[in-house]
Order: sequence, then structure tokens, then C-alpha cells
Amino acid sequence: MKIIQLAIREIKRKKLFSALLFAVCTAAMYAVLSAVTNGAATAYQEKIFNENIAADMVRVLRLDYHTSFETEDFAGVIQQYLRYIESIPGVQSVGQFDMTGMYFSQLKDSEKYMQINKNAVKGTKYENYPVITQLLCADESVLKLFKGGVGGYEKYDEGILPLYAGRIFEDILPPGTLLTDERTGQSYKIAGYIPQGAVWADENDPVRFPLISLDGCFLSPVSGQSRQDIITQLSMLHNTYIFLEGDADVKQVKKQVSSWPAQHGFSASANLLSEECMAYRAETEMYTQANAFLAIFVLIMAEVCVVSVFMTNILLKQKQYGVFMAGGFTHWDIAAEIWAEIMIIAAASGVVSWTVKLVQLKTGDDMFKNILLAAHLRFALPACAGVVLVMAAVSAFLPAIKILKYQPARLTGGTSGND
Repeated sequence: MKIIQLAIREIKRKKLFSALLFAVCTAAMYAVLSAVTNGAATAYQEKIFNENIAADMVRVLRLDYHTSFETEDFAGVIQQYLRYIESIPGVQSVGQFDMTGMYFSQLKDSEKYMQINKNAVKGTKYENYPVITQLLCADESVLKLFKGGVGGYEKYDEGILPLYAGRIFEDILPPGTLLTDERTGQSYKIAGYIPQGAVWADENDPVRFPLISLDGCFLSPVSGQSRQDIITQLSMLHNTYIFLEGDADVKQVKKQVSSWPAQHGFSASANLLSEECMAYRAETEMYTQANAFLAIFVLIMAEVCVVSVFMTNILLKQKQYGVFMAGGFTHWDIAAEIWAEIMIIAAASGVVSWTVKLVQLKTGDDMFKNILLAAHLRFALPACAGVVLVMAAVSAFLPAIKILKYQPARLTGGTSGND
């Protein structure tokens, strides 16, 4: 206890010295925690994706178009293309989806709906528009892409499409409720509810972007009108999935998927979901390694700084340490006091760095916010404690060796002893 009190007194006495060391350690800690949080978030995102994917990724191709035309006629070309893909030997089915924001006429002025939906759109691009409904339009064949969703649609005709609502709307939208798309006039009927906790792919990229929750969304089949709308079709073309038979020749299917567009004035290709995952893993590994090397470099520089300062301090405080020994302290006590000083400074810098990073993540608007927060809370805190212990142990090692080599006569101002 006396050693801790002495360490605190020394830190207070050397305010400028302690503040500089605190700043150096904080910078190093922040770099380390950022690397840990980002690396853990990447691994955590991949884990979530793998846990929720229901299809065999080596048997699912995702279409990627490169050039196209924004004309109404091209919507018909896209439909021909999809029918062609379905006819390729080895193709089991083709499915598309589109996530959009729209208005239901019957809910536009509903205070109850807007109150519930306000929480559903929080943190999304519709956060300031609680009247907007998040609608996922998906072909039945693509519903098998992820676990926990709706397995199939109730039988329907193009006049009234079945609509599945998130469970949070169950009390205000009972089965059979009719709703109308304000823009297109398409009619929908509540046929059931999306299971709690169901997720779906982000429309921009299913692998590189976090999965989105469907708890506050609606799900329906793709309408016939959407098949004729070029903007919707171009959006869905990027979200087209080709499910293969077990004995399909993947290379041949990919070749045929690419050949048809070349004959019709546009360009497209397809990649296996497993290939996209491997490419993303390679990208993130490079990024994670770069962050890790930078963090280690900054940490080493901080360690060198701390060691240098304390080694110099020992030379300047020999007589003071001699007084301590005259008062009953041993070499080990003095070494422990130096370790305690470093430990207190490192621990304080770790707490500050971790808290600053937490506040930064909570107040930020990063699309990976929830994943980053989860990674920071689960992995960065123990990492912070580990780095504090390592930093204190490594930084105190050489100063402790220096102290233990000194003879009492040297510390009290004599000439004997080793340096």
C-alpha cells in the first residue's frame, strides 16, 4: 500500500512529466484499441453472415452487371435475360429482390403506425420520415437465401399481393388488412408476419455490408409492374441470385451467363457467393494487418519513450532512492514503485482511450456502427487490460534491472556499485 501511495505522490509531484507520458500512452492505446475493434468487427460480421446464410454458398451465383441502358425497352431485355439464365443446364432457379421506401395510403396518416415505425426507421436513411414503409420485394425462390425469414408466399394473383409485416406491427395490422401503394396503386393483403430476428442482405453488397434486420420491414413478392419499371429492374439486376443444381458445371454456367449479354449490347458476369466471401476476407485481412502493424509500431515507440524517461529519471534520483532505502525500502520496493507509476499511467490512458473510442462509435453514423460497438464491448475491453499489463511490465523491466544493480552506497551518494 505504501508503494502505491508513493507512486501516486510521485505522479502528482511530476505533473508535466506524468502528463507527457499519459499523452504518449493514450495515443498508443487508442491505436491498439482501434485495430482490435476493427479487426474483431470484421470477424464478427463474417460470423453473423455465416450463421444466417441458409443456401450453400458454393452453389449460389450473384449477378454483377457492368454496362446497361436506362431505357424502358431495356426492362424487357432484362426479363429475356433472366428467362435465358433459367434455361441454362444446371440452373435450379433465379431470384431477385429490391429494398425500397414507399407509402401505404392507409398508413400515411396513422399516428399509431408512425409511432411504431419511428423506432423501426431509427438509424436508417428514413430516420426523419416515420411515415415511410421499408418494403422488401423478393421472388419466392430467393427466400431460401437466409434463415429465419418467410419460407414461401401464400397463393396470390397479380391483383392483390400477399404482404408479410414485421412483428412490431402485429397489433395494428391484423391478418387480412388491405393496404395500397400510394404511387403505383398496387394492392396488398396482410398474409402473415416476418419471424422476429429475421435478417436480410444489404442491397448494395450482401457480403461487404452488414445484414439488415427485418423486424421493422414488410415483405412481398415482386409485382408485375416492377418487372416493367427500368429503374427497379436495374436495381434488382444487381441483386439477382442464381441457384445451381448439385451437379452443375459452375464454370460453364458462369460462361453462359456472361455470353448472352455480350450478344445484346451490355455486359454482366456472375460470381459464387463463396468467391465473394473469400475476396472480402482477403481485403479485410490486408486492412487488419496494416492496422495491426501500425498499432504495434506506435506501441513500441511509446514503450521506448516510457523506458527512456524512467531510465533517465533513475540517474537523476539516485540520492532520493538512497533516502528511501535508508527509510526501510529495498531494491525491490523501489522497482515496484516504478512499476506502479507506469501501471497507473498506462491504466488511466487505457480507460480514457477505451471510453473515447466508445463515445466515438456511439455518436457516429457508420453503417457498421452496431457491429463495431459489439466488437468494442466484447473484445476491446479485455484487450485494453492486457495491453496495460504488458506495457507496464515491459516498460518497468529495464528500470528495475538498473535499480537492482545499484549498491546502497551508490544510491546514497557514494562511489561504489555498478551503473
